[in-house]
Amino acid sequence: MRQTTSDSRRIAAISLRLLALTTITLFTACDTSTPPGTGGGAAAARNQMPADERRVAGSGTAANGGVGGQRGVGVPDGIWVVNRLPIALVRGETPGLEVLSEHSRNLIIQGETEVQVSQLADTSIDRVRRVEDVRTSADVQMVVVDVGPASKFGMMHPVAAAAGPEQAPALVDQQGQKYLAVGYAYMDMNIARVRYLPGSPITAAKELPTISKSRPDQNLWLIFLVTTGKKVRYFGLGSKAVAEFNPAFTAEPWRGLE
Repeated sequence: MRQTTSDSRRIAAISLRLLALTTITLFTACDTSTPPGTGGGAAAARNQMPADERRVAGSGTAANGGVGGQRGVGVPDGIWVVNRLPIALVRGETPGLEVLSEHSRNLIIQGETEVQVSQLADTSIDRVRRVEDVRTSADVQMVVVDVGPASKFGMMHPVAAAAGPEQAPALVDQQGQKYLAVGYAYMDMNIARVRYLPGSPITAAKELPTISKSRPDQNLWLIFLVTTGKKVRYFGLGSKAVAEFNPAFTAEPWRGLE
């Protein structure tokens, strides 16, 4: 049968549509990750740390899984190995925190502070004024663990709740070495708190901000210092394991932090 010009055009248009659909399908299949910080709804935002647009997250990697960053190979969801807080403060607005200015960064040495959420750094605050990085020594790595209401191994987990307020949250490596939390970052719809006291670890859960399942606006992250190169197997309270990591993840420096 002789093919007309209109038939040829119609066939060509259909071919282009099929090609476009194939391209979209391939792109979707290859890109299964949630865009850091902004996509995937409230649960994804908590897993990847809050976005800068909400005036809460740090710049760059935001604890190895936030804005523009990667979590790290083998590190479970809800955990980040990086010396950066999940929230960013502003230089000069951190009463109670000892901060050292080094080159273009402001490094938190130790202390405690509480500020209004409206005082947190947003994308308009440049690095020179941001306070989000933490100074650590080369022999330890900072590990941030999400223990908020939505976390699958947070303080609202049945095992954690049953452990009681007198028990201390801890990470445990494969050799049985226990690492107590040396601080936390907390944020709700009104306030943000940061505690980082390497010399005064948290010895009981009652020292942490109280969180509730009825408060979905609450976020709580624990800060640990783990010996570099050690493989972390458990997170728990007291002698009770809340989560076992299989395989264990390694506390090693992440080279992507800028």
